[in-house]
Amino acid sequence: MSQNCFAYLPSARGLYQLPLDRFIPPLPRSIVQSWLNRNISPGGLILDPLGSNPFTAIEAAQSGHRIMFARNNPILWMLMEVIASAPSQSEMRSAVNKLLIIRRGNQSLEDHLKSIYATPCSSCGQMIQPIGFIWEKGSQLPSSRIYTCSYCGDEGERDISEYDINNLNQLGRLGLHRTRAFQRVFIGGTYEQKSIETALDCYLPRAIYTVMLLINSLDGLLIEKKEKRLIQAALLLIFDDANSLWHWPEQHHRHLILNMPSRFLEKNLWTSLECCPERLSIIEKQIAISYWPKLPPADGGICLYQRKLVDQQPLFVQEKPAALISLIPRPNQAFWTFSALWSGWLWGRKSVLPMRGALSRRRYDWYWFAQAIFAALNKISAGLDPGTPLFTLLPHSSSNNYFGLLAGAAGAGFHLNGAAYREQEESIQCEFIKSIEELHSSDSPMQQLVNKFLSSLGEPASFTKILVNCLSQLSIENGIPSDLGKMDEGLFRQMQESITTLLHDENFTHSYPASFTGGSRWWLIDNRNVSQPLTERIEERIHEKLAVEEYCTLEEMDRWICEQFCGDQTPEHALVRICIEAYSLLSPNQKVGFRFRKEEDQHARLEDIKELTDILCRCGPLFDLKTQIEPHQILWIEKGGRIIFRYCFSLCSPKIELLQNIVHPEEIIQVVLFPASKSRLIDYRIHHDPRFASSIEGNWHLLKFRHIRWMAKRENLSLEIWKEMLDGDPPMWDPPQQIQML
Repeated sequence: MSQNCFAYLPSARGLYQLPLDRFIPPLPRSIVQSWLNRNISPGGLILDPLGSNPFTAIEAAQSGHRIMFARNNPILWMLMEVIASAPSQSEMRSAVNKLLIIRRGNQSLEDHLKSIYATPCSSCGQMIQPIGFIWEKGSQLPSSRIYTCSYCGDEGERDISEYDINNLNQLGRLGLHRTRAFQRVFIGGTYEQKSIETALDCYLPRAIYTVMLLINSLDGLLIEKKEKRLIQAALLLIFDDANSLWHWPEQHHRHLILNMPSRFLEKNLWTSLECCPERLSIIEKQIAISYWPKLPPADGGICLYQRKLVDQQPLFVQEKPAALISLIPRPNQAFWTFSALWSGWLWGRKSVLPMRGALSRRRYDWYWFAQAIFAALNKISAGLDPGTPLFTLLPHSSSNNYFGLLAGAAGAGFHLNGAAYREQEESIQCEFIKSIEELHSSDSPMQQLVNKFLSSLGEPASFTKILVNCLSQLSIENGIPSDLGKMDEGLFRQMQESITTLLHDENFTHSYPASFTGGSRWWLIDNRNVSQPLTERIEERIHEKLAVEEYCTLEEMDRWICEQFCGDQTPEHALVRICIEAYSLLSPNQKVGFRFRKEEDQHARLEDIKELTDILCRCGPLFDLKTQIEPHQILWIEKGGRIIFRYCFSLCSPKIELLQNIVHPEEIIQVVLFPASKSRLIDYRIHHDPRFASSIEGNWHLLKFRHIRWMAKRENLSLEIWKEMLDGDPPMWDPPQQIQML
């Protein structure tokens, strides 16, 4: 069976924050650069065939590579150009100010925009600019407004005023502006018309009035091309702020369909326009932009090309790319429909044509996804050298989209070399290779794939994790058909049902029902030849690494541990962080990182065990019990020879092997003694490994070193009091801080 040896590339520096980030697939910082530095020499030519996030190309160019970026969506194309040009905030303000000084009657455009949204402060009566107005879905008027008064300091949500209602009504016949907004986009077709109408329904009348006012003002402005591009980028942000998909109270929500919240915020578009310079001035150094067939300079840059060119002529005339890299977007009807709408507003009906398909489709299943991936890769694949790698990131992943990616890539001639999945981040990273020759399937039975995965993991797993890793292994072994035309659209459902049937076979696996672990998890009935639990192996390696490293950062440790445990063994980021915290302290250095805690030194912990052994030997006779010291445990025994207590020491989180070694639990009180520094790690295991949790429940008491020290100092101890105190300091309980008496 082929091995999955791909090492997940983590990022501890978060995601890029860019305009439209609630629609654009998120890209973790440094991932693109890390993969390129590991695989491609600086100056190498890279290709992004999907062009779903501008920062895929920007990060590649910043790392000294040349990248060809597909300009499929006019909105993303413009964002790319503007961000890569690195405009300063002063440049942006200068361009936007040329729009704002346009006269409208006896007012400038700036003054008119301010008057549209102005509201009186409920406290002092001064006219101020609010953050926005709160609406209930279906209401004809806003219910409240949000502001911070710069005059008196009053702030928060306040009821709507009579002035606000009159100000809204004086805008006049707003239906005319909606008609104008529609006509600027509509290119014919009943279905397209319905999609545009649905998109326009996401805009309140005042928002459409303001948007059309800004567009008409720009149309009549005679300025340089670069300045017009900057203003168009600013208006794009206004188009997004103007729609009614902003939840109130605020929440981070990625919209995939056009569905207005029950309570939403109508943003003040004047204040939005004021903030545009800061939102578009993202990078400091300008990146060279060229257009196909002119390639970027040798020291790095971006070449924009139209994907339809691949259908008309060879794309790689001058040079073949050394690698492909792409951020795989989820099907997003909301963004694609808005992109068509916004393109029409900015450039007219002709610009809507590339997005027309988004206006006429509603159903996006795995088969559509596979066809889309195939269409993006197939003709490009024909011009690539065998062995050319393709690196993909699939954020907010779902198993059906992942299967679509695997099927589409296989159909285009790309063989999966390896993949890694982080369930808590919903992120899958894959590395494909352009096939050298036709590959043959090994046809491993699904039961064998499930058994191999759970055995190597060494702990129960969720259905999604089992399914994703089985799909990866199946693809690595060429078990996914490469001919999409002959593929049954029900294939993915059949695979799901096959795994479901296996997991419900009482002779193969058993399930731990959903509880605080976040969902049902499955484990093997026959677990005689399974590996040590992955969590325990991760803890051991991190402990060893920290003991010899003077200093490390979370990002460095996370990357190192993912290199040690790759493919289907990839650990969750939260587990790595908690394991580090169990053995280290935050470093006082300026660079945020960790240093090994001196209390975790082997000698120091052996001294702890010696001290606690003395305590137990001293306390046992107080209850008329004999103390018997054995390797790794201490027994309290009655005079008749019956064991009453069994104390086991654990310097790490308790091993599953220890917890399942239960000796007559109905007769013996069994206690695991552990350092308090392992509390969060134990709590994590309880919440993520139901086998671990069930082994503890009703069988073991978890007792911190500090708590048994405190118990031994109590006066008038009796055996009953001792038993009552055993659970007085559970893993995730911290004692309250005592108030100092003055």
